[in-house]
Amino acid sequence: MPFSHSSIRTPSAKVAKFVVLLFAALFLAGPLQGAPAPQGTDFPLFLYEAGNPPNASNFVPYGWNVLQDYSAGSLSAITPFLQACAANSETGLAYIADGGANHSIGARTEMSQALTQNWIQSVAGNGNLWWNMPEEVHPYSNEVAMLTDYCAWTRQYDPQRRPTYEYYPSYLDINTAKAVSVVDVMGVAAYCNGYSLNHMFVRYRMQAVALAGIQQVGRNVGTNYLAGQKLPICVFDIDTNLADGALATTLLYHDFWSAIASGAKGVGIWSSFYMTAALRAQANVAASQITGSEQLGDVILNGVDASNVGFNITSGTTQTVSYASVSYPSLNVLAKVRNGNLYVIAVNSTDQTITANINSLPTSGSSATVLFQSRSLPVSGASVSDTFPAWGVNIYKLPLDTGTAPATPAGLSGTSPSGCEIDLSWTASTGATTYNIKRSTVNGGPYQTVATAVTGTSYSDSTLASSTPYYYVISAVNIYGESANSAQAAATTQVWTRMNDTTPAIIYGGATTYSANGTNGNIGYT
Repeated sequence: MPFSHSSIRTPSAKVAKFVVLLFAALFLAGPLQGAPAPQGTDFPLFLYEAGNPPNASNFVPYGWNVLQDYSAGSLSAITPFLQACAANSETGLAYIADGGANHSIGARTEMSQALTQNWIQSVAGNGNLWWNMPEEVHPYSNEVAMLTDYCAWTRQYDPQRRPTYEYYPSYLDINTAKAVSVVDVMGVAAYCNGYSLNHMFVRYRMQAVALAGIQQVGRNVGTNYLAGQKLPICVFDIDTNLADGALATTLLYHDFWSAIASGAKGVGIWSSFYMTAALRAQANVAASQITGSEQLGDVILNGVDASNVGFNITSGTTQTVSYASVSYPSLNVLAKVRNGNLYVIAVNSTDQTITANINSLPTSGSSATVLFQSRSLPVSGASVSDTFPAWGVNIYKLPLDTGTAPATPAGLSGTSPSGCEIDLSWTASTGATTYNIKRSTVNGGPYQTVATAVTGTSYSDSTLASSTPYYYVISAVNIYGESANSAQAAATTQVWTRMNDTTPAIIYGGATTYSANGTNGNIGYT
């Protein structure tokens, strides 16, 4: 279809009804199997500059499932690129232009709503895609407004309401993380090589910038993007100029697992185009470990946090170098429980060899398997001792002790303080570590999980439509499993009306003054 304003058509009532029913079917069916999170169930493995068309032999056997190429930036190039991706069950990035009437990539000038609608509808017929927002948006009011509008318009004009993605570079700080949190998938750059930074920077970018930014805007990390959860992905660069090729591959492997241990729910690499054979082989090893028989991608996305697992360093340096006056313990540990096993990902982010004890481990087995290294370690006193070479990664698997899932939560209730929020509270469940929050617009379900790993006995759901009844259940979680759902609680959001107007407001986001049942107030991004 030629790209022109005149090509926009108003859908008939039958077409509009079909689109609504199609979306409802897709939404209620749950996440897509074989597609990357957040729309699907697979761990996102993302390669920049994959080629147009991409060479499937470089990606498919190893599990890479999200591809980008800068040549696919115009309407005429996007569809062939996405079709080539779909032919190999890959998800492709679909650019939305930021060049105004010129439709150029990188100009940071917002297109009109009509032009953007036509752009989206011209591309939306393709298979798996993420909507790729203009790169490197700064926290300036005009750029944030563009990003906010584009995200709202993809929701409005893409019948499948597929995820939005934004890449922001290493030099932009937490203010940018907060500004771009309007998107669903946040591509957080950690370019240690390009900026000659110590590789502890990967951890800094994930924890001090991405996760802190998501928390400060009141969002949660998770895969339920339609409920406002955010999926942080770490995008790191490779070093093709390092004289020591073995060190370059070691650092690639470190950055991959350091990002995950630091909270990334996906990993991206810049770029496939510049990879040497050795770097590509190392990247494919890491990707294959995520998608292989241990299914570590599922463990990372869906495992229960085992926050009791800790460590102490017994020899070697105990702290990383500093960046922005921040340093971390030399070892970074992520522990997850899934399918009756405890998995511990431990990453040394220093250029020195260290030895450490990993503590508070289950004692049901006599040893811990070190995955991908053909060795095991004895468990003594709920602890294992191991050595980590410079930038080294060890991943452990241990069977769980016998235990019981927590009791079913009780006393769930909900109240609505505004037109976009419902506050939940409940009684603490015996044996619970965290709670999962599940919501439906239908009395009795089915329910969609809107938040996981909630601590405490209260939760505010603040991404709701006004004057709408919602139905909730919760479950309790510990390392041994998840309880049954609680009894249902129901609450209806208040009616938002514009000041001096009795017409309920439709809220897409932005700072607008409203009154709720006669009370004036400000509402921020919703």
